[in-house]
Amino acid sequence: MVSPNGFAAEGKYYYSIWENIFEIDTIYVPIKPIGKGAYGIICSAHKTETNEKVAINKILKAFKNRIDAQRNLRDISLLHHIRYDNIIGVKDSIKPSNRHILLMMFM
Repeated sequence: MVSPNGFAAEGKYYYSIWENIFEIDTIYVPIKPIGKGAYGIICSAHKTETNEKVAINKILKAFKNRIDAQRNLRDISLLHHIRYDNIIGVKDSIKPSNRHILLMMFM
């Protein structure tokens, strides 16, 4: 898929999932949509470098207002520190070209 602004960033692929464009690194290959909610969309993906299955969370309008920004940053901070088998943790985060969107990889 072509970038929404017509210029593809180097090392990025563009996928349309539930009428939303995911701009992800080339090492991730989306498999299928998992769900969507008030804050964003989640899809499963395959990380080709490590051959592991991950979930990508695209947070729409992550910094729309101060309260949402604080909640998102608090969630990310907490998930980075949690290391339990039965709780999802953040594996990686991708900086998108659009500053209002945030992508996170979970395992």
